[in-house]
Amino acid sequence: MKKLALIIVLIGLQTSLFGQNKEKTYLLVHGAWHGAWCWNKVVPLMTNKGYKVKAIDLPSHGSDTTNASSISLDDYVKKVTDTGKSIEGQIILVGHSMGGIVISQAAEHLGKHKVSKLIYLDAFLPKNGESVSSLAGLIESNLSKDTSRLTIGDGLILSEDKKTSTFKPEVADLLFYHDWY
Repeated sequence: MKKLALIIVLIGLQTSLFGQNKEKTYLLVHGAWHGAWCWNKVVPLMTNKGYKVKAIDLPSHGSDTTNASSISLDDYVKKVTDTGKSIEGQIILVGHSMGGIVISQAAEHLGKHKVSKLIYLDAFLPKNGESVSSLAGLIESNLSKDTSRLTIGDGLILSEDKKTSTFKPEVADLLFYHDWY
């Protein structure tokens, strides 16, 4: 519940500081191991306040059935770029976690005339030459020093070809949603 409240506060603060953005559409991009469903409580709260909001499933996430082992960052960026182009007027890209790198790349493709703002919600923003994997590895190595703390590696289930992964359901809530209780 804390994260949901924080999201609403951040969007409200951003709107009050930078003017009304009700004419623009917020395009919500989820992080790894998630889908548009993770925005299910946020979208109605925003639309009830008069904002235009669209949450999408990236390829092989949520209800998108694309084979995950064939997906690349370019596929994610194309999805956001295509969706952004289909929306009338300017958009505000909101990226959560891994979605941060996706919105950064999509914004470069869409340009300033289409993208009004980028909002990074607990998101990755790698420098040139860095990857989400390398940054996540740094975080993981720092967290693993505390042996009492559960890390992403504790919950990860790699596919046979090691191209995709899922999570052990019994630890997913502790790793992703522990502060929602």
